[in-house]
Amino acid sequence: MMYLYRLIDLIIAFLTIGVSSFGGGYAALGVIQGVVVNQHHWIDIPTFSDMVTISQMTPGPIGINIATFVGIIHSGILGGIIATIAFILPSIFICYLLGHIYLKYGDLNIIKVILKSMRPVVVGIIFAAGISLLISSFFGLEGFNMDTLNPLAVALFLLAMILINKFKKLSPILMMFIIGILNLIITSFI
Repeated sequence: MMYLYRLIDLIIAFLTIGVSSFGGGYAALGVIQGVVVNQHHWIDIPTFSDMVTISQMTPGPIGINIATFVGIIHSGILGGIIATIAFILPSIFICYLLGHIYLKYGDLNIIKVILKSMRPVVVGIIFAAGISLLISSFFGLEGFNMDTLNPLAVALFLLAMILINKFKKLSPILMMFIIGILNLIITSFI
């Protein structure tokens, strides 16, 4: 019976995330973190950061991958399936509804204004999630505290940014692999 309640919690949480996540998977990161990490405490920030990294390397949209991973951690394989379905169900419904409205009323000025005004909000959500992940990677769970600053994480981040800017065609997966191996080598000798 307890397992059923856990599954129901998972369904409600990911339906809520799915309904309130506008702008794609990266925009959903902040909402997922708020519900999964801050509200329900199913995982912690370092685990969430690891999930984001793994989700970027695995095929499929990042939001769906994280929903699947959280569901598996929370309630096993069935939890992964349920979390994934609950996460995408609102999107399917909303896309169908908005597609129908756009095809019928897309030329109306009010629709264009609404869509244009949502862009900065989506960018803000993505930025907030990115900053949160950056702070947890640099400082750990304590938040922005210079005593807990991880200089290696900062150096590897800066190296990755330099490499991304210098080699524009470098695959993000290859970049994560290179930085991960470099981190493994450095931490093995320190």
